[in-house]
Amino acid sequence: MRAKLPLLVVILLTVSGFLIYQRSRAIQRSPFPLGVAAAGMRYQELVDAEGRGEKLNLKCRPIASRFRICDADTDGPPGHILAAVNEQGRIAVLRMRFDDTTYKMRDLTSRMTNEWDEVGPRTTTSAEGQGDVLQWHSPDKRWSVKLLMRQSVPAPEWVLMRDETGIATSASRAVPALLVMAREGLVGDELLDALEKETPGSLLRAADTLSAAGRALAIRAATMPLCAPEPAIPVLPGSQAREALGEPAATIAEQAVALAFPGKHLSLGEAAYLVDSSGVAEQVSMTGLLGDDSGVRYVFALNYQSRADAVIRRARTFSTAGQCRAPSDLITVQLDSASETVTRATHAPVESEALSSRVTSALFHWTADGKSAIALEYLAQYGDDRFTGTIGWWALMPTDSMKVRSRLPLTIEKQLKDAKPLTGSFDYPTPEEGDEGPSGDRNDPGPLAGRRLDVITRRDGDTRTERVVIPSPLSGLPSGWAILSLF
Repeated sequence: MRAKLPLLVVILLTVSGFLIYQRSRAIQRSPFPLGVAAAGMRYQELVDAEGRGEKLNLKCRPIASRFRICDADTDGPPGHILAAVNEQGRIAVLRMRFDDTTYKMRDLTSRMTNEWDEVGPRTTTSAEGQGDVLQWHSPDKRWSVKLLMRQSVPAPEWVLMRDETGIATSASRAVPALLVMAREGLVGDELLDALEKETPGSLLRAADTLSAAGRALAIRAATMPLCAPEPAIPVLPGSQAREALGEPAATIAEQAVALAFPGKHLSLGEAAYLVDSSGVAEQVSMTGLLGDDSGVRYVFALNYQSRADAVIRRARTFSTAGQCRAPSDLITVQLDSASETVTRATHAPVESEALSSRVTSALFHWTADGKSAIALEYLAQYGDDRFTGTIGWWALMPTDSMKVRSRLPLTIEKQLKDAKPLTGSFDYPTPEEGDEGPSGDRNDPGPLAGRRLDVITRRDGDTRTERVVIPSPLSGLPSGWAILSLF
């Protein structure tokens, strides 16, 4: 009998340990399942379910703080699943988009939500322009689920399932990961607000962490040499470029280029050409040539499209060999009021970090404090051996310094080497009357570092809003490289 006692103790301890393990496992898994998936489950369990016939073809990418984002298209029901996996290998957030509105899907949704009603009470909210939002919380408030119903049919559009306690517990040590999750729409502003209140500046530091690779690229790109001219072969005769400008604008442009670029001149034939002292011509395009109210000041830009095209061709092959920069030149002109001839012309590069730029608009602009500036809109191209990208900028350049003082991104495009392209536009709140930026101008939002901005993105036919935190500036301005590295 004495010999059997240790064996009995071992059996009891084994059974007790198994029950404790089962209870712990149950606590760490959401009571709101979605088929085989649930928040809190180990990601490996989802992978194992895939091996048993759930063909998800999940692919993961590391984001930050040892978190991962894993996603896949699904066929039962058709849609897309996305999971944020924490440093412990558990699913912190699970989102499913449904592309199925059949009666079978409606019946499945009804049965699923009825089961969730057994766990916690349902709340329903409505918003203009979309269907009802149904929400549940577990009795201990650890687990939540949110379901957006379609307006037209009683079928779901998407479901979002979260481990609220797990996210809150890891928040302070995983802020960069939470910023990525916020961009994906997996966590909301309330969590980011709480983090920033608890540790001021934490969101900006996290954004700088996420954009570190982009900032390094910006520093490297700024040291690249300027591209050499791309000779135009052949030079096309004609008068279309001159006729498009008209007189006296064509004469002003010719005189300004001769003063701004000693040894070169502007030839206006079938196209516009910048010709050097040896007679070698490079085709250029012109933007602007618009005056201010005085009638004696003009501004226009020269875009070196052939150089920019060569830069982008190299970037789109994801090659950095022999790379250089091809910024546009902005030219300001002063006329003699009596003779209407150009007495002074200065030029300045528009962009100091991008591979190339193309000015689309250049206008004289008086700020609210009475200072003269030039308001610019231009496209700047970026890229290395992993991605290519374009940001459309609005910028303010004071005429006394001819250096961009402030700028804000308007549009974004990005193409990763092995992914579908993304396009987007930044959504700024409309400034209220009297809500001027630090320059005294309503269009100047002031420093962007640390600000949360919405970006309306489009990828593979899917349009959604992504929330990003703008990183710290480089050389006093927001960096295109750093912003692109957030996406």
